[in-house]
Amino acid sequence: MNTIILRNSVAAFLRNKSKYLLMKRAENRIFNPGFWSGVGGHLEPQEINDPFSACFREIEEEAGICKNDIESLELLYVITRRNKDEIRQSYIYFGETSRTDVIQTDEGTLFWKMKKNC
Repeated sequence: MNTIILRNSVAAFLRNKSKYLLMKRAENRIFNPGFWSGVGGHLEPQEINDPFSACFREIEEEAGICKNDIESLELLYVITRRNKDEIRQSYIYFGETSRTDVIQTDEGTLFWKMKKNC
């Protein structure tokens, strides 16, 4: 019998006025290379019951935006899916920030993108 692994992650979509902070993931990443996403990553073992704190940590690590610079970060979605021998659960947060300056990391490239009307 195969062992099923539970992999928890968080993603944040931050808004500044009419723009959203998005990351185009680096092509060398294991998960979703080249995809557009929010800022985020996997929960550390000590965060397994606290995805909210993990989300703030990931935002600071990947964008350089501190918890004090984020307003009204709220959990809007929890997505659960199976991928081979893993169950992946993602906590999706939305919030606002007045900051526009961000750092760049090897995770991908950050952009402020305006929402387009359909």
